[in-house]
Amino acid sequence: MIEWAGVQPWSNGNVGLSGVSYFAMSQWYVAALNPPHLKAIMPAEGLTDMYRDVMRHGDIPAVFAEAWMEHRVRRVENPVAMLVRDPAVGALEHPLDGAYWQAWVPELTNVSVPAYVIASWPDHGLHTRGTLIGFERISSEHKWLEVHGRKKWEYYNSRESLERQRRFFDYFLKGIENGMDRVPPVRYERRNRFYDGDFLFAENWPLPNTEALELYLQPEGGLALDPSATEETLRYDSEFGQLAFQYEFEEDTEITGGAWLRLWVEADAADDMDLFVGLGKLDRYGSEVLMPGYSDVENGHLASGWLRVSHREIDEGRSTEFRPYLRHEQEQKLSPGEIVPVDIEILPSSTYFEAGQSLVLRVQGVELEGAGDIEHEDPVNTGDHIVHVGGAYGSSLLLPVVQ
Repeated sequence: MIEWAGVQPWSNGNVGLSGVSYFAMSQWYVAALNPPHLKAIMPAEGLTDMYRDVMRHGDIPAVFAEAWMEHRVRRVENPVAMLVRDPAVGALEHPLDGAYWQAWVPELTNVSVPAYVIASWPDHGLHTRGTLIGFERISSEHKWLEVHGRKKWEYYNSRESLERQRRFFDYFLKGIENGMDRVPPVRYERRNRFYDGDFLFAENWPLPNTEALELYLQPEGGLALDPSATEETLRYDSEFGQLAFQYEFEEDTEITGGAWLRLWVEADAADDMDLFVGLGKLDRYGSEVLMPGYSDVENGHLASGWLRVSHREIDEGRSTEFRPYLRHEQEQKLSPGEIVPVDIEILPSSTYFEAGQSLVLRVQGVELEGAGDIEHEDPVNTGDHIVHVGGAYGSSLLLPVVQ
């Protein structure tokens, strides 16, 4: 279709692509083929790793893909042009990562066409992770990233967003000298509260001027700069309970990027555990500061993370400072009384904390309310979850602080 459009009498030979979600995902794949007439792409909110981004969050099975296939694809499928692969069916046949799922990953390093990539902080569990990784890995000499804290379709179609899109395409498709080459590479919204944030600019993503802040989980429910000298065990009912840990900022602080949670855990009556974690913001009076959330959620928290403990093996070579890369290639079940370290990827976000405001880390065995309607299935939890802190067990949260 690109090559057809590029040679029509009404065409100047320069073809661009733009779209959200499914219409962004397809751009990664075709741009990696480098068709000669493709001159610019604008993928907005498009995942790049089918297994990790949408099918299995930390290996906990998610239901979105099955519902999407059932209601959007299978019922309108052309009987003479059937799908080659159905991801929901593939999830049953291939519960571990491997050749099947890697075949879904676009060859991002082959993408060299100019790109304007749009992502959002609220779309955890679907598009946030993959869109940001897509921007990081493409080889395009000319590329821009825009990240907002609002709803994806509304934002993409807003007049302000459309005019930035027009500027990009005018420059690369029509050759109009409009200063696009002087636009900073990264534009992102640092959130204060619901639909209230400041748009800032940077030279790269992840932001180059960040430093790691490591906070250690404390027995009494705090987060501190130093680990507790005393070893303690904390437990919660895996179906109904929760642990929460809070840190009050002494000075104004910006947290932008992904976070890495290291926990030492034990299952009381099971050989596996599903862990759901989230970051929230509290005002000076201890009240929750709500954010736009996934899909139509109006009471979202800052960021989400998930892990099935039997899939705790990480790939050190593919992990980055604030993002553990989980292999998902084998199961490592727990033995009775076994205490293991687990590393949980908390997806990227951007939030401004004034002095006296607090960050709260929540850990539980089912999806947190602030994550919205991200549904999961086939839970493995039974009995209590035990988290070890202090002493030899340095359970901690690593945060990216912007200087």
